[in-house]
Amino acid sequence: MANLNLNIEQVTLKIKSGELLCQEKSGKSDVWLNFEEIIDKEEQPVGFAMCKNCSQLFKYDYKTGTSSLKRHKCPSDEKQPKITTFWGKKKFLLLPKK
Repeated sequence: MANLNLNIEQVTLKIKSGELLCQEKSGKSDVWLNFEEIIDKEEQPVGFAMCKNCSQLFKYDYKTGTSSLKRHKCPSDEKQPKITTFWGKKKFLLLPKK
């Protein structure tokens, strides 16, 4: 792993400038179906992963595992119920103005 000691803001800027890249990762964990690993131009991981759905960045270290990635509640995930799905279930009584 490249030892760059970057924070999330620096990683975001480096991705936008093309200094860092997103790469599909195959691993034992199913979490990699929803995340991409961030790598440098030498294809070395830099310690971050990005959600494929909402582009949120997370610190990631292969030594400590993917539990922080698994806890991510993606706002773009269609499987999670949105608040608007509950609006249609309730009937609202509109009272006339006095």
